[in-house]
Amino acid sequence: MKQFFLILFVTMLLSSCHKSDDAVPAINGTEYYPVAVGNFWIYNVHDTYYNNGQFDTTFQVKEVIHDTFIFEGTVIYELYRFYRHSDTIDWPFQPDSVWTLSEDPYQLTITEASTEYIRLSFPFYNNKQWDGNRKNVSGADDYILKNIGKPYTYDTFSYSSTCNVEEAHSKDLVSKDYRNRIYAENIGLVYKKYESIQYKTDPSFIGLDIIDFGKITEQKLIDYGKQ
Repeated sequence: MKQFFLILFVTMLLSSCHKSDDAVPAINGTEYYPVAVGNFWIYNVHDTYYNNGQFDTTFQVKEVIHDTFIFEGTVIYELYRFYRHSDTIDWPFQPDSVWTLSEDPYQLTITEASTEYIRLSFPFYNNKQWDGNRKNVSGADDYILKNIGKPYTYDTFSYSSTCNVEEAHSKDLVSKDYRNRIYAENIGLVYKKYESIQYKTDPSFIGLDIIDFGKITEQKLIDYGKQ
């Protein structure tokens, strides 16, 4: 009898240890990108370019949901985007570019420079996959949703409930394609990192991950609200 209870206890313990994020129940998900006219987000952006050397540049981006219009029965939101080199410079009066976004019960679509991307797919559940390029002519690009409801911290900023959209995560001896976005509940996109790089392939460099050319982008939210 003692042996039976011991086996039962060990079985229950192992079962609890193997619970994964898949056990998190499905949620709507729309709260991870609030869509309303007047919402704004300000980001610090750091771009690093590699091509016969390294070149770094930093700037700020402000995104504002400016207005709406109706297209084929769908509400389209205008996303104004402003750029400036530092916070010592005023934001320009006119946007540098205008993107659009739309949201329905199944997805959040953002049109960036005339290309549509399905950035979020609803409802949310861990390890959900979808083709982020389904609405454009590029090849299929499978996104994976992870870590729903987990806290996330960078620099001095902390968010209690976030999710991670892994858009790409591949690496070999010659290249790396890493694209990742973090969204926070009731806020929106808070962090983005893209790495698209090629490594030196001369025999003496193989396996050393020495960058030949490419680009790394890191984008961090520093302010948000409604104007």
